[in-house]
Amino acid sequence: GQWQAKVTGKNIALNSLVKFIGPSVNEKQMEMLSQWNINAVMDVDAELNGHQTRLASAKVSGKLREVMFADPTGSYAGEALAAQIQLELQIENDRWSWQQTLTIDKGQTYFEPIFLDLDQQSVKLSSEGQFNYANKTWQINDVEFAQSTSILANGQLNGEATQLTHLQMDLSSTDVAQLYKDWLQPFIPGSSLSHLQTSGELTASLQWQAEHYQIQMNLQSVTIVDDAGRFAIDNLEGKLGWTNQATVIPIDLRWSSASILSLPLGGSTLQAEASQ
Repeated sequence: GQWQAKVTGKNIALNSLVKFIGPSVNEKQMEMLSQWNINAVMDVDAELNGHQTRLASAKVSGKLREVMFADPTGSYAGEALAAQIQLELQIENDRWSWQQTLTIDKGQTYFEPIFLDLDQQSVKLSSEGQFNYANKTWQINDVEFAQSTSILANGQLNGEATQLTHLQMDLSSTDVAQLYKDWLQPFIPGSSLSHLQTSGELTASLQWQAEHYQIQMNLQSVTIVDDAGRFAIDNLEGKLGWTNQATVIPIDLRWSSASILSLPLGGSTLQAEASQ
C-alpha cells in the first residue's frame, strides 16, 4: 500500500558521513571514501512517500554545521563549514528526478589548487536533472554555481556513470580581479601570469562533446598590469575564442593603451579568426 512519513532530526552528529551514504555507492567508491576524515552536525526535516518497500518521493531540508573533511593526500579539505540544503526527489521505475539547492556561507575549503574563504564569499549550487538507474545515464538540465561577484556559471551536462559526454556552460563575472585571484591564479603559480593586477568584467561560453570544444569570451573594460612591470594593457574590450573544430570564430579586440617593458604602445585593435 501507499505510505507517508515525516522525519525530523536535531543535532545529529555525523562522525562518519561515509557510513551515512554507504548504501548509495559501490564497493570501490566506499573504499576510497573510508580513507577520508569527515565530520558534521546536522538538523534535518524530511517528508517521504512510497509504495510498499519502494520510495516514490522525498522532500528534504537540512542544515549542516561544524563540517570538516580531509582526504589522505591533503588535496581536498574543509574546515568549520556551514551549509543549507534543499532537495526534492521523485522516483518512477528506474528514473530518478531531482531538484536541489546547496548554500555554503561559513568556513574555508580547499580543492587543489583552489582555496575559498566562504566567510568572505559564500557559494550557491543548484541543479535540476534526471538519472536513469537501469542504464546509468544522467542529464542535468539546469545547473547554476554562484560565488558573489566573482563568478556565475550555469549550464547543462549529460553523462553515463562517471563519464561526462556533453557540456554546455555560460559564465560571467562582474569582478575580474576576484575571478583571477580565486579561479585563475592558483593554476599558474610561478609563471609570468601569476602576479597580475586585474579589473573589469567578462562573459564566456563553453561547449564540449566527444573531445570537441569551443570557447568564446567577451571582455568589458578589462585592465591587466604585470606586477613586475613587463607588460600592461588598459581598457581591453571585445571578443575572442578558440576551438578544435572547423568552425571559424572571429576575434575582435581593442584597447586604449598598452606597454611592453618601458615601451608604450598606445591604443590599437586586433581582428582575426580562430579555427581548428
